[in-house]
Amino acid sequence: RRMINASAFSQYKILCVGHACIDMINMCASYPEEDSKVGNSTKINRCLDQHWQRGGNASNSCTVLGLLGAKPTFFGTIADSHEKRFLLEDFAKFDVNTDYAVIHEGCDSPASCIILSAATGSRTIVHSNKNLPELSVEDFNKIDLSAFQWVHFEVPCDMSMGRRWSKCKQQ
Repeated sequence: RRMINASAFSQYKILCVGHACIDMINMCASYPEEDSKVGNSTKINRCLDQHWQRGGNASNSCTVLGLLGAKPTFFGTIADSHEKRFLLEDFAKFDVNTDYAVIHEGCDSPASCIILSAATGSRTIVHSNKNLPELSVEDFNKIDLSAFQWVHFEVPCDMSMGRRWSKCKQQ
């Protein structure tokens, strides 16, 4: 592995390809038992903290790269829903370029409900993506990849984006 000097890191233009969503974080004293009510009618195991944040692997990678001084660009799909403003403003806080984000009208924003246990440090993630499509070959064809020194992929388990990438390179 080659280590990158932090000051030199700022010259790298990095494209992060993948996912952005809304993470709804719920910190509980301990993991709730199945079929229990957390914090509704009793203070037992009431949620200690709850907040929204931007999530998704490629989205999170952009944040870390921005904090390290790189020039990250997010390339993924975003729903033209009420969460879009939150996502784009949060990217901007970390100097993440979103010029290549593909906005889809009539879609819902993907969301993850995350339950964190303060007692064990474990987490459980329940993710939902109702109808936001993945990037297409046509989306890739609109980008000049030579403008980037590094392209970072976060691919779905079925490797569909990897197959799309192979097709893009062949065209």
